Amino acid sequence: MDAASVTQRFYEAAWNTGDLQAARRLLAPDLVDHDPVAFPGRLDGADGLISEVDKRYDHELERLAELETRKREAAEERERREMAAIEERRNAYANLIADQQRREIEAGERVAKAISEATSRAFSEMTKSLTLDRLVTTMEALNANMEKLTRQRFAMG
Repeated sequence: MDAASVTQRFYEAAWNTGDLQAARRLLAPDLVDHDPVAFPGRLDGADGLISEVDKRYDHELERLAELETRKREAAEERERREMAAIEERRNAYANLIADQQRREIEAGERVAKAISEATSRAFSEMTKSLTLDRLVTTMEALNANMEKLTRQRFAMG
């Protein structure tokens, strides 16, 4: 097996699947790491490399769990905001309906007041009219009685 295949299988086993036993079987026990950037400091053979990979794998799993937690929290926050926005729209709609109902009630009260005033004016006019009619009728009756009395007086004497 060539170095590229071993390296590819090592990364597949160690990083992609987390199977450190399979990764350990691919390494020589007296491994010497020549990459100071990837693993700063001296690694003690295959066990040292596997131990370091294990630590980093655990760290990556922790980061992944943290990212999942953040993702869940972000989704919950987004849902809270969406619910708050829905509640805000409901309240705004309820306020619009309440305002519309208030305006309709006020308009109804204005119409009722106008009807009441018109009815009062009509009743007052009708009352005046009835009073004048009675007055005219009474005056006509008085005039008729006076004429009758006048004729009787002249007839007597």
